[in-house]
Amino acid sequence: MSGFLRKASLSRKKGLNGDEFSSTSPRGPSSRGERPPKSRNVSGASETSENGDKLKKKHSTRKRLSSLFSSSTSLSSMASDRNDRDRESSPSTSTKQPSNLNVSTSTSGTSTPRSSISKQVNGKDIQNGLSNLRLGTDEVPISNSPLNSTESSPTNSTTAGPPIQPVHASSSAPPQTQNKPIRKRTASMYSQWDLEQVGLDSDSDEDDDEAFLTPSEGLSEVEEGDEEEENNKDLQAKKEKDVLAVAGESSQPPPTYNAATQGQSIADSSQVTKGTIISQEKDVCGTGPSTIKRSKPSIQQTKVQSRQGGIHATKAGALAVDQDGVLGKDLEICRQALSLFLTSHMKEAEVYLEEREQEGQHLYIQSAQGIIESLKGMMTFDANDLASALEICKATSVTATALRRPTDSLVSRFVKAGAAVGRVKSMSPLERHAELVYAETSLMKALLAIVSGGDWLGLIREALNMRAAHGIYHVLQQYLEDADKNGYDDNIDTDFRSGVVLGAGTSSLMLSLLPSKVMKIASLLGYGGDKETALTTLYSAGGWHRGVEKPDYDETNEGLRRPVCDLILLTFHLVISTLMPVTGIDVPMAKNILAYNLRRYPDGVFFLYFQARSFTAQCQPEEANRSLQRALDSNLEYIQLQHMCLWDYACNFMMLSNWKGALDCFSILKEESNWSRAVYTYAAAASLVQLSQEDDGDSTSKLKEAEKFMTQIPKLTKKIAGKSLPIEKLVSRKARKFHSQHNRLFLPAMELAYVFGSLSNTPRRSLLDSWLPRINKVLKSLEGVEPENYGNGHEYWDDYCLGHFLRGMCQFISRYQPPDASPQATTKSPSDPTDDELDKGAEKDFQAVIRHGPDVQLDHYILFHCYYELGRLYARRGDDEQAKFHFEVVMAGKLPDHNPYMAKANGKYSLEGALLLKTHAALSGVKEKVAK
Repeated sequence: MSGFLRKASLSRKKGLNGDEFSSTSPRGPSSRGERPPKSRNVSGASETSENGDKLKKKHSTRKRLSSLFSSSTSLSSMASDRNDRDRESSPSTSTKQPSNLNVSTSTSGTSTPRSSISKQVNGKDIQNGLSNLRLGTDEVPISNSPLNSTESSPTNSTTAGPPIQPVHASSSAPPQTQNKPIRKRTASMYSQWDLEQVGLDSDSDEDDDEAFLTPSEGLSEVEEGDEEEENNKDLQAKKEKDVLAVAGESSQPPPTYNAATQGQSIADSSQVTKGTIISQEKDVCGTGPSTIKRSKPSIQQTKVQSRQGGIHATKAGALAVDQDGVLGKDLEICRQALSLFLTSHMKEAEVYLEEREQEGQHLYIQSAQGIIESLKGMMTFDANDLASALEICKATSVTATALRRPTDSLVSRFVKAGAAVGRVKSMSPLERHAELVYAETSLMKALLAIVSGGDWLGLIREALNMRAAHGIYHVLQQYLEDADKNGYDDNIDTDFRSGVVLGAGTSSLMLSLLPSKVMKIASLLGYGGDKETALTTLYSAGGWHRGVEKPDYDETNEGLRRPVCDLILLTFHLVISTLMPVTGIDVPMAKNILAYNLRRYPDGVFFLYFQARSFTAQCQPEEANRSLQRALDSNLEYIQLQHMCLWDYACNFMMLSNWKGALDCFSILKEESNWSRAVYTYAAAASLVQLSQEDDGDSTSKLKEAEKFMTQIPKLTKKIAGKSLPIEKLVSRKARKFHSQHNRLFLPAMELAYVFGSLSNTPRRSLLDSWLPRINKVLKSLEGVEPENYGNGHEYWDDYCLGHFLRGMCQFISRYQPPDASPQATTKSPSDPTDDELDKGAEKDFQAVIRHGPDVQLDHYILFHCYYELGRLYARRGDDEQAKFHFEVVMAGKLPDHNPYMAKANGKYSLEGALLLKTHAALSGVKEKVAK
């Protein structure tokens, strides 16, 4: 019998490898017809012949081993199969040019003449776009506050310039929508939701953790409710309905936006015609006119554009281009495209790169396109956009692989000491740049595959791919250190240096934020991170030094990726610092970096956003909102950048107890943004509940609208890498708690402000004049009430502990404002409690929460956060031993006083991972202080 099976297997292999079917399919005939294979390589580049035809992979051990570490997702299969039908086999070529790369004499390592831009794009000269760029100079003064600016504020009318005319990549007319084939839309957690039917059609998966099973009433904060899945007939009917809906929509023209459609979602638009409308957002549930005005794109610009006929990336096509000759010119093209992008001319940057794409497979042009399209895919979170971005990155990987130096054998790496650095030394400048681009693209592909994938296996595969890229960066950094051991080596161009610094510094900085237990495991896999070394590495890209206002490098001699390094540094100093108490934060250094880049890119949305973050770090939410309004008033082509600003706008409103303003922002986000609709919807509902509790008027309509939002939340959650998002788990539980408590929650918006990290940067006056009186009022309502007679009989101690925790936080932050808080934020009033009273009052409230911890039935995450905040209070006092004790309680994950209600959840609680990261950072800070 075994002999018969062996013969059958050999016969089948012979049939598959024969020439009979080679012209039609590498797999031969299949009984499955046109059905795609179950698994498809997401990250790895396909093997190609010299003429671009795909070859059947050989069954070698090495090939099979490498295929184990490539991601497989149905998302990539969908896009690949769609494009393969129109793929051409002939590679594109370009005329060879002499080399423009000088690696020996120039400071930057490249001698790149400024290329003139003379091509016509749909009748418009794109040179006008570049000449009209508003690029600042060092002579232009920069204000520390937007108060001196003449830009419009939230209280002023927003004016916009004339509409920008459409820009197309070619002069030919765009294809008609009705001629496109109807494409079935696959079910995706990142596709657009229909909010009208949410709550009617269930498409949620079962939860990933049995520890979060929910009882029949569905209350517990530490439990995750499993939504009942629809039966097969209902699922099939729903899919057919969606297909018919898509088919019907495909024959209709794209929607236009006018006064009647303002405030509605534009997330499904796919046109690229440019223009803006001044949007006064709609009233939400009778709360009054919206506080938000913005210049909204009339048509969405963020959709990733699929290439007609597929993406032609072959080894032969990459080798047909004189890559040595065009490397210097391509670097200059990318530099100009980056300037367009950072000055908020995103579409012009895309068109500029698309024009150059017609000249052939240029390494850096493909890399720049892949980065932009990946950013767009991450902003839209749409399945098709992520798939298209992934295909573009795969094409870049094919080109980089063709230009790389072949890797050494595994034996030679072990036998020869320093073989990796020696290999880089023997490379040509082009091969080194190809190695760098390959590492960048590998990281980008891994990130896209993790986000678009749906299982833990894909996460593990891509983590190994990220490890390979991390190893490349490590070797390249060792090469730079070896080259500079006797002084700065001018033979290495700064464009290459800035790329190595960006990759090595960013990866090391991210790894340094992980807890020590995780780092021990990561070190076994070849990862390593040191925060101080990482920051020094990133500073070197621009030549920044502590205490020095101006950098060593400017736009005349900096590397290509230097502005990106500055963005990473601003993110660390101004964003991460507000989320966790990490060491190494230098706000004055961040202000110098920000001032330099605002002079260069005065209209850049990214730097306007970071200007707002600098005010937030200094506890100045009003100033931050003025900077954000300047960004909203500009003609942003990517509406998701407005969403980024609106999120911070809402958090700043919450600092000021302006729940109406927060409601307006969250209402826009839940309609337009795909990042986390469950969170946006709950935040809007929480703001409505908070307004209903504080307004003297009729609160019925607000609670009714909040109930509608709460009902939608369980259907809006999604998963990444097969796991639910922790913050979405929390809001889902809070929504269930709202319904079980007869449409009531205790200070929901204030609680959310703490969860979002806004409370830690709230100015003293807002805390003492607005927050504290509100909390005292609701806590007074708990006095004299028997716990069993309060609410449904199970709510009292949860509300008691939450109220005392929030009051303790208000007193703690009022007493110990952040070190970088401005003098205006720390202003004291004669009627204020003394610092000693605030200090002792905060400790008393935190101790009250811990004392009644065993009585809490649902919101157990408050208990662990209370230990963390009490540890921070002791650390600010200087009592390091008490601080370490409370931090270690959180790290151990076990409360000193047993809580019987946590037993069924196996000790798990909401936002556990985020709290462990913050506690690790705080504990490390205390240990460093003790060591000094």
